[in-house]
Amino acid sequence: MNKEIETNSEELEEEEVALETEETKEDVAEEAEVEETEEIDPLAEANEKYLRLAAEFDNFKRRTAKEKTQIYTNAAADVVEAVLPFIDNMARATSAEV
Repeated sequence: MNKEIETNSEELEEEEVALETEETKEDVAEEAEVEETEEIDPLAEANEKYLRLAAEFDNFKRRTAKEKTQIYTNAAADVVEAVLPFIDNMARATSAEV
């Protein structure tokens, strides 16, 4: 009976060692995947920054073009508004009977 217990104990120890070895192999594989992911992350991060910067620059170009158009429109309206009283006065002066 002692031999059976010793044999079972030895078998259990061997199984534990085998399981630990498998777990160690799995851990090594997981660590390798993490390292690969970490190597890819800087590239992905740089790409994401580039895409965000490109989108931000496109938005800046659109916004400044829109503002430029609005400035020209407002400037033209301001000039007409400033000149209109003068034109009205000239029209009245030319139509007045002397």
